[in-house]
Amino acid sequence: MTKLRILGLALVAVFAFSAVGSSIASAKEPTWWVCQKGTGSEEFTDHTCTTKQAGGGWIEKELAAGEHFGVTFEQKSTEAVKKRMKAKVGSITLALTCEKDKGVGDILGGVPGTDKLLSDTFEKCTVVEPTTGCKLENGSIAVAKSNTTLRWRESTNEKALDQIAPETGTVFATFKLEGCLLGIGNGTWSVEGELLALVLPVKAMAVTGELWFSEKETEPCTLVTKYWTGDPPNRVEHTIKPLELNGPLGKGAVEQFCEVKKVALSGAAAGWAFGVFPQGKTL
Repeated sequence: MTKLRILGLALVAVFAFSAVGSSIASAKEPTWWVCQKGTGSEEFTDHTCTTKQAGGGWIEKELAAGEHFGVTFEQKSTEAVKKRMKAKVGSITLALTCEKDKGVGDILGGVPGTDKLLSDTFEKCTVVEPTTGCKLENGSIAVAKSNTTLRWRESTNEKALDQIAPETGTVFATFKLEGCLLGIGNGTWSVEGELLALVLPVKAMAVTGELWFSEKETEPCTLVTKYWTGDPPNRVEHTIKPLELNGPLGKGAVEQFCEVKKVALSGAAAGWAFGVFPQGKTL
C-alpha cells in the first residue's frame, strides 16, 4: 500500500500537512505526526525532518491519544484566494468577501487524528451583493468553536481532508447585516452545517502548510461534500451536512465558500514540521 504524507492541519481551524508513498501494514485512518527531538530507527538532521542522517537527532513521531500541539492559522493574503462566501436566499443573492482571518487551535493525537478550532474571526469583511447599502456590523464574521477530524478524500487514494463541524449545535458562523435599503436583509444571519478542507501541498513535510476549501488544488471555491473512511477496497462513503445560510430573508444553500488557510505549529513547538500519515506508518 502506498504511504501517505500530506502536509497539513487541521484547523479553523485550521492546519499544515503532507503525503508520500511507501509500503505499510495498514492505513485505515490518517493520524497526526510531528518532527521532534529524540532517537529512533530513522533520524533527520533538523526540525523539518526532511534530510535523513543516522544520528541526526530528529524523528517523525505519531501523536498518541492524549498528546496535542497548538497551531495558529491565517488566511492566505492574495486576491486570488481572498475568502468569499456566496448564497442565494429566495430571489436575493448574498455575497461577502473578507480580507483577514486569524485563529488558533490544537491538533490532537489518536486514530483518526482530530483538532479543535478554539477561536476564529474573519475581519475586514464587505458585502459584494446586493449593492443596496448592506454592510457587516464591525466588518467581521465570528466562527464558532469547532471540532475537526482527518478523513480520506477519495475511495482509493491517500490524500487527506479535514472535516470541520461546530462543537455544539449546527451553527458554524454568525454575522449581522445593517444599513440595507429599506431594512431588507438587516439582522443576524447564521451559517449552518459542516466543511471539508483539502490538505495541501502533498509529497513534503514542512513547517507551514495550507488547507483549501475546495475539490480542486487550483480553484478554492468548489465545496467538497463527501469523504471516505476505512481501507481500500472497502472504504465507506459519507456525506456531510452542506453549508446553508439562514437569516431574516429565509434559508439558502451556500454556493461558494472560497478560502485557503496557512497553518503552523505554535508555542513550544514553533518551527517544527508536522503532517498527516496513514495509521501504522513505519519509519
